[in-house]
Amino acid sequence: MTERLDLLTLRVVIAVAESGSISAGSARLQLAVAAASARISSLEASLGIRIFERSPRGVALTSAGHLLVQRGRELLAGADQ
Repeated sequence: MTERLDLLTLRVVIAVAESGSISAGSARLQLAVAAASARISSLEASLGIRIFERSPRGVALTSAGHLLVQRGRELLAGADQ
């Protein structure tokens, strides 16, 4: 499966990472939780990596997730200019 990483998906990943939960991250973007979760799951499946470790208390970034968020912030900064 080949999935493009679009800017909205990148914004979802960053918002979820910064807030520590999918529900808080999706609320910040005014996006349905199911839509945010589906974007993250689709991206993880497409890349063949886990971006987040999920637990009942929220989410935490994996090593790959940290790298994605770091690079994603740089990409979004450029896109926003």
